[in-house]
Parts: sequence; C-alpha cells; structure tokens
Amino acid sequence: VNSFINSRMEEFYGVDYVPIVFSNGVKSESHPDKLQEIQAIGLSFTSYGITLDFNSSDASIEVTIDNLSDSADNATIRAVIVEDSHTYSQAPGENDQTYFAHSLLDVFENEEMLTATSGDPQTITYDLSDITIPTISWNNGFNTRTPTDLSFIIFIQKKDETKEVLQSAKLSLDDWGGN
Repeated sequence: VNSFINSRMEEFYGVDYVPIVFSNGVKSESHPDKLQEIQAIGLSFTSYGITLDFNSSDASIEVTIDNLSDSADNATIRAVIVEDSHTYSQAPGENDQTYFAHSLLDVFENEEMLTATSGDPQTITYDLSDITIPTISWNNGFNTRTPTDLSFIIFIQKKDETKEVLQSAKLSLDDWGGN
C-alpha cells in the first residue's frame, strides 16, 4: 500500500514477506484464519490490561496499560492504522487475490517504552490528526479507492532481536471520518 511504510517495516523486521502464524508450534498454511484458531485454543501467555478509548470530538485515542502479569523489560509500545478488510471485484495484482485483511495503512511515529508495572498503569494518547489515510491505486493508477473499514491497533513488543509481540489490542474507527 505505502512503499515508504513497507520499506520501514522490512528494515525493522528484516523480512520482505507476509508474516507467518504458528499455532501450537506448527506453521500454519493460511493467514489470518489461523489467528482465530489460536485465540480459540486459549494458549497461555503474558497478559496486560489494555484499555482503548476513542474520543471522536478531538480525534484521539487514549491507551491505558495495566495489570501486568509478568515483567516486560525492554519492551516498546507501537501503534498502527490498518484497513480491516477489502474485497476487490477483480484482483488488483497478478496473483488473482481479491480479498485483503489487515492491510497496513500508516504507523504512528512515536514509539513508547513500556513503563507500566502491576501496580502502576501507563497512559498514552495518540492523535489521529498525525495519520494520513492513503489513496490506494492499482492498474498504473487507473483505479483508485480510499480505505474506509479502519482500525487502530496497539501492540507491546520486545525490543530484542526477536521483536516478539507480547500482546495487542484493536479498536474499530467506524466513528472517525479520517484525514
């Protein structure tokens, strides 16, 4: 969608392909359907309370992180805007794919260190005016559209070489008109 964001993520993660999902230690054959299977299994992992409050009057999202069940030393908090899903009437590319889920649209520049503890919550406010929803084009710009099915995703991620996502939360932005 956005070559600048794409190259930043390639550099950060050191990969240039779609993420792979592992379920019970076995590489899944599809994404994102396996994510629902993983959630249904109820695997145990470090948990945090993540509360997301959207204020439509000033287009901001307040994130509160608390109730840490385990230490998260050397972890950061990152946030992104995604398009939940879109189905094209004709494939926009050459691989016949028409359905796209959780397409990355923009990344909030500020990366926060996780400072919350089990007894001391952490609150961060994200200003949606910092985000620009790109126009998506294909067929050499002949076809265009503006994404509308948007969500805010926050995730807590280790800063070490694994870049493991410890937990995430998602908030629908149906009430936001976008920028």
